[in-house]
Amino acid sequence: MSPSLSGRNVLIVEDEYLLASALQEAVELLGGRVVGPFARVQQAMQSIQSGDMPDVGLLDVNLGSEYSYPLADALAERGIPTVLITGYDPDALPEAYRSLSYLRKPFDLASVSSALEGLAFAAKRQSDTRRN
Repeated sequence: MSPSLSGRNVLIVEDEYLLASALQEAVELLGGRVVGPFARVQQAMQSIQSGDMPDVGLLDVNLGSEYSYPLADALAERGIPTVLITGYDPDALPEAYRSLSYLRKPFDLASVSSALEGLAFAAKRQSDTRRN
């Protein structure tokens, strides 16, 4: 498997340590650089506001006492594509977020790669367009 995220920064927001570690390992195996992982929306927001800008967001929907939707909105405002991670059926997501890509728990390297591959390519194209 060739690295499909080479040179891409991937924001990971996941409150379960083992899942966050698995996602971090998957992103790194795919050639990406991890921003985070963060367990809370506020931590990720602070990182973005300090200039550590991701190319793609990988967000667990349910972070225990909060949902990651405000972060998904903040990323969308910046034109950063997002993959939502959920154990729920996608139809259970609020209507406004059903058009986003999603990764279903439990996941494996192939499903992480598949979920991120197209978004990373789109993010690179968008980034190249902004530079020119």
